Amino acid sequence: MDSFASLLRIVAQRSLANWRLLATVIFGMVLAAALMSSVILYSDAVRDLGLSFTLRQQEPLDLDLKVVSNTQPGEPEIYNERRDATISLLRRYAGSLIEEIGLFGRSSTFFLAEPGVPIDYDDDLRARAHFLFFSDVEPHVTLIEGAAPAPSPATTAG
Repeated sequence: MDSFASLLRIVAQRSLANWRLLATVIFGMVLAAALMSSVILYSDAVRDLGLSFTLRQQEPLDLDLKVVSNTQPGEPEIYNERRDATISLLRRYAGSLIEEIGLFGRSSTFFLAEPGVPIDYDDDLRARAHFLFFSDVEPHVTLIEGAAPAPSPATTAG
């Protein structure tokens, strides 16, 4: 213990004798710590600026988020349940990013043929069709000529 006390006394005497050098070393250590801690802030700021710049350079339609759900049966209850769950998840996780939600639905492709007429299996000549819908299309459509078609009533008659 006696040697430790003498060691401390020697360190204190040398430090006091070279106080300018010690002050420079302490200042350098504080400056190095400040620079090292600011590197994280600087790199985050550069990353955010780069992302903002890149997003500004993109076409607005390229930034649209597309959520796809496949193999749904055509039953309205199942569709409504899945649609509501999807919209709820979108609003929860991307609510601040969403400006507008549009829905689009498309059935599987089916081949048209008159009853009793054999099906033409030539791919170039075979008539194909599918059902589809778009939600809220009217505000995005500008008629140049003519009139918009009148909506037809929904039917289930065959």
